[in-house]
Amino acid sequence: MPLNFFLQNLIEAKSLKSNKTGTLCDDHPNKRLELFCIDCRTNICVKCIAVSHQQHKCAEVESISKDFAAQIQSDIKPFSPRISQFRESVRKVEEAKKKFLLLQTIEEMKHGVRERGNEIKNLVDDHVAKLTEELNEVKERSVKEAETCVEKIELALAALESFQAYSLEIASKGNSMSYTPELRNY
Repeated sequence: MPLNFFLQNLIEAKSLKSNKTGTLCDDHPNKRLELFCIDCRTNICVKCIAVSHQQHKCAEVESISKDFAAQIQSDIKPFSPRISQFRESVRKVEEAKKKFLLLQTIEEMKHGVRERGNEIKNLVDDHVAKLTEELNEVKERSVKEAETCVEKIELALAALESFQAYSLEIASKGNSMSYTPELRNY
């Protein structure tokens, strides 16, 4: 930022007030800076006004510094509400940041829940697949057992039907001579 010479000179003038000996003039080392040249915006001594600032508007440093201090006070009045507004803005942004961090934590939790849900879903799917496979094996075994049982029953039925047919044939022919020893085993 560029140096504000007016402000710098006023600061020097303020230090004159606090320092009884004051700051000495560069051009006249034995003279104190007591005046402020408004045209040149610099502090000067009484001798400087006579030599190089005759036609310039000048005032006492103390008077100018009081006026400048009053102007500064007037100029900074609007800053107080703005400072409050900025502080409120910072507070709101901090709250939003906390909410964002909380939302981020919630999103991380949601992600964790989804992952755990997927793990459980995979376990259930695996269990369902195993049970389905076991049911298919039971079905196949049952079908094979039923087929074997049907074959045995059909075989027994065929033997019974054959025996019945043979018995009916013997009964219909009915003579004792046709009785054969093979029938004794029945």
